[in-house]
Amino acid sequence: MKSYFLNFLIPIFVFVQISFAQNQNNYEPELQHCILLDSYLMNKDVTNLNSILHPNLSLGHSNGWIETKESLLENLPTSKIKYHAFLYHGTPEVHFQNEEIKSIRRNLTAKGRLNEKEFEVDLKILEVWILANENWQLLSRQSVEVDFDS
Repeated sequence: MKSYFLNFLIPIFVFVQISFAQNQNNYEPELQHCILLDSYLMNKDVTNLNSILHPNLSLGHSNGWIETKESLLENLPTSKIKYHAFLYHGTPEVHFQNEEIKSIRRNLTAKGRLNEKEFEVDLKILEVWILANENWQLLSRQSVEVDFDS
């Protein structure tokens, strides 16, 4: 009986471990893109941000404001917004991916200061990344405000 039980459990355990490892590897590149984007936004690093933003970027903020690559790179260093932290909720979910495009959903809490007033906002985000010039670039991003506590 013990042998039968172990023969049944060991393959299941191995399958779960392999599946988990594959899922972790699948998410790793997407997480790196997201972390770089967030880091560049927090540090107002327009030089590096420029390299990961597609020329046709459409970036929709949760307040309805829409920016292009040009306006984001122009406004970010001079704007009155300063991000302090991005707190991640879960792992990015890849909804579509092929050799040239990735669609990623993720959740985070953004903390910062806008016009000298501190803020904290929970966001659900949809990002579309495209391979251009041998580099993954953000083509589109839309965030909506949610309440993770409810």
